[in-house]
Amino acid sequence: VVPCANLGQPLRAHQELWRNSDPDDMSEPPWMLVWWGGWIGGGIIANISFRIMDAAPDLSAILDVVSSIAALTAASLGFLLVKGITERLEATATRRGLRS
Repeated sequence: VVPCANLGQPLRAHQELWRNSDPDDMSEPPWMLVWWGGWIGGGIIANISFRIMDAAPDLSAILDVVSSIAALTAASLGFLLVKGITERLEATATRRGLRS
């Protein structure tokens, strides 16, 4: 059960962080699922690529490129996610008079 929870819990935690960082705007960015899908999908594709490296080197190389693109996409969106949460927290704190 615990290993399977690792697939979804980080997404849920970030969704909760996003929503609670600005209680006046509980909407989530639509790309959040793309971020998590790229992270998980890239890891799965990289694992498959490694496993077939000896049997199908050409396919393995293609899968390496695909997994790298997925990982770079996830990393870029992860940066935007953290930046967005930070901006939302700062805006909320300013509105509530907790910072100048």
